[in-house]
Amino acid sequence: MKRILFLLILLSAQAGLLKAQNSSGYILFSMQYSESGLSKEEMAMLPEQSEWWFKGGKMKMRMPMGMGMQSDVLVMEDKVFLLMDLMGNKMAMKTDREEMEKQVGKNKKYKLKSKSAETKTIAGYECRKAIMGAEGEKDMMVWYTDKIKGAGSWYYQMDELDGFPLEFSMKTNEIDIRMVAKEVKLETVSDDVFSVPEGYKVMSQAEMMQMMGGSR
Repeated sequence: MKRILFLLILLSAQAGLLKAQNSSGYILFSMQYSESGLSKEEMAMLPEQSEWWFKGGKMKMRMPMGMGMQSDVLVMEDKVFLLMDLMGNKMAMKTDREEMEKQVGKNKKYKLKSKSAETKTIAGYECRKAIMGAEGEKDMMVWYTDKIKGAGSWYYQMDELDGFPLEFSMKTNEIDIRMVAKEVKLETVSDDVFSVPEGYKVMSQAEMMQMMGGSR
């Protein structure tokens, strides 16, 4: 279960970096699950929504995890911090561009497979449908808008889209996840939102996984 939560945070974050000149704002996503082999107790721990803030090349994603747990992902240029508050035990896993690119690998990066003329409105934005795929991974269905301009970056797994995703579905071996934007606000975001708060213990990914028991 720990591994599922950890992967959920990373998978969601990988779709979330918006990098556009002179753009900043806030997006609230709902999170839905299906075809799960998890127990009712495990399902109750999964988040129901995710909040994202973005500004230039910076992004912050927040997920409540239930049972007093909370997680944030901060992306600041080439640095990434995964912040976890486990009932008062505050940890910040630090990684960077080079390490994450090694883990993903060139063949594992999602690429655009097809676009459709089909459209639907999400959070007030007209979106088009696209299919993203990566070697050895299940396809990801994406609904994106060209009204929110997002330029690709090393961390942005949908950089071949001409726009920003407001709905996407991810399939893992354990669970199917669907994220849909409920609210979009294009507004000024303070730089303080993207800083690591005081009181967090910074550690490497290996140290954090060891602390979490190395669960698979």
